[in-house]
Amino acid sequence: MTHGTYIVLEGPDGGGSTTHARLLCETLRNRGLDIVQTAEPTTGPIGTTIRAELRGKGIPADALQMLYSADRAWHMAKVVRPGLDAGSIVIGERCHLSTLVYGEALGLDVPWLERMNDKFAQPDLLLVLMPPFDVCAARLGIRERDLLEVDSIQRRVHDAYGHYMRAHPEAVLVDTSGDIAPVAAEIAAMVDRFLANR
Repeated sequence: MTHGTYIVLEGPDGGGSTTHARLLCETLRNRGLDIVQTAEPTTGPIGTTIRAELRGKGIPADALQMLYSADRAWHMAKVVRPGLDAGSIVIGERCHLSTLVYGEALGLDVPWLERMNDKFAQPDLLLVLMPPFDVCAARLGIRERDLLEVDSIQRRVHDAYGHYMRAHPEAVLVDTSGDIAPVAAEIAAMVDRFLANR
């Protein structure tokens, strides 16, 4: 059976994962590749609940991360696995790493979060889009923020991504503080090299 490739773009809010996931998908589709574009939280039933909760106040941190993990199970079963089984390149925005770093930032037990997420498919290529914190904060300052986008949490999230990158050299760090076009070209080149060596 042909098996596809799972590529995930991660990073703190304001890091550019939404923009660069879209641009990467456009670039690869223009080359005739079969692309499945997806994101977490999803537009499925649990992901929709999460989005509503993030606009509100007061959901407990552990309950929120359990919802994210449940949404991830739906996502894997309904989108990621079918795409990979069909031989597509699945490009996702966020994965289990978001649960680990946001959970750490919210004071949750990271080993508990790891156990809750260890059954999920791991990305074949993980790109962590991470400009300096002040760049992320400036970008967040121009948009309406949700429950997790307050500065105190975002500083801890940025630090948690840094901890992860130091412990996982297989993940690829991308500084997205520059102009969008050259950063997008750099990401596309990284993906091209990875696909060529598959």
